[in-house]
Amino acid sequence: MKKDYKKSMNQKARAKSRSKKILLAGTSIAAGVMLGIIPISMATPLFTIGSQQVHADVISGQLFNNLSTTNTSGTTAAAPFPLQGASRDVDFVISANSGLDVSVINGTRRAVLAIPEEMQGLVTPNGTGTFYTDILLPGNSLAPLLNIVDGAVTTLVGAVEGLINLNPLATVNLSEVYEQLALLNNLSTLTSAEVELQLQMQGDEYIYGELDGALETVIRENLSNILSGINNAVQAIEATSTGGLLGDAAAGTINTALAVTVKPAFNLTFNTALALVNVGSSFLGNLADASILGETTVTIPTTIQDPTYADLTNAGVDMTVPYEAGFIGTILKSDLYCFEY
Repeated sequence: MKKDYKKSMNQKARAKSRSKKILLAGTSIAAGVMLGIIPISMATPLFTIGSQQVHADVISGQLFNNLSTTNTSGTTAAAPFPLQGASRDVDFVISANSGLDVSVINGTRRAVLAIPEEMQGLVTPNGTGTFYTDILLPGNSLAPLLNIVDGAVTTLVGAVEGLINLNPLATVNLSEVYEQLALLNNLSTLTSAEVELQLQMQGDEYIYGELDGALETVIRENLSNILSGINNAVQAIEATSTGGLLGDAAAGTINTALAVTVKPAFNLTFNTALALVNVGSSFLGNLADASILGETTVTIPTTIQDPTYADLTNAGVDMTVPYEAGFIGTILKSDLYCFEY
C-alpha cells in the first residue's frame, strides 16, 4: 500500500503542537509536569520535569511571578509506569509565590490542570483538592470594618472613663481590649490552614477549582476570630476596688453599669461589624478580590487510567519513541484564558 505522506506529516505536526495546551492572552504557560506512558515492552517513565519559573505579568492574567507544578507519582526514567490497564492515583501540586495584583481584571481565580489530548477521558478528580495560601491585604481594604470597630471601642472607652470619674475609688483595666484592637488595626497578612477545594471538570479537557470561595472562607475565619477576641475582651471588663468599703461600692456601681448599659450598647454596634464578615457579604467579596496571594499551594488529586496502545496510535502518537503526555498546572483568572488544542 502506498504510504499517505500527507497524513504522516499532519500527525507529526499535531505531535509538535501538543505541548501548547493552555493559552493565556496569547502567552503559553510554561509551568507543568510531563507524564510519559508507553506499552510494557518499552521502558518509558511517568515522571516530573524540573520546576520551571513562569514570568507572569498582569496583562496576561497570571497571578504569580513564580509558579511550578509537580506530581506524586514517584516514578523515574528507570522506574516507569508501564501500560497495564491500571488506574493510578496521582496528585498534582501547584506551588507559587510572589503574587501579583490583578484586582482590576474581571473573572474568578482558578487553579487549573490541563489534560493532554491523548489522555482526555482517562483523568478524573479523586475527591476534593486542598488550598493553602498567605493573603496580603492591600492598604485601607479593612477601612469599613475598622471604622465600625474603632467607633464602638471609642464609645466604650468614653463610657468607662465617665463611670470612673463618677466613682474614682475603682479602676478598670482596658489593656486587653487595646491589644485585641491592635491585632485588627495592624492586620496586613492572613495565613490560612489547608481548606478544601471543590474540583470540577470542563468536559474531558481540564480539572479546575474555584479559589475565590476558599479565599473568602480564609478571610472570614481570620476576621471572625479577631472580632471575637475583641468582643471577649470587652465582655470580660470588670472594675476593681482601690481598697476599703467605699472602693468596693464604687467597683460594684461601675460593674452594674457595665453589665446593664455599656456592654449591651457595645454589642449593638459591634454586631454591625460582625455582619460585614458573614457568609456572602459584599465586603468579604470585595476584600477577597482585592487581596494578593502570597505563598500558595494547591493540590489536585486525580485518578489516571492507563491509555491503550491502540488509543495512542489512533491519536497520532509515534510509538517508536517514548510518549510524553504534558499536563499543565497553573493559577489564573478565568476571564483571561482559553484552551487551544
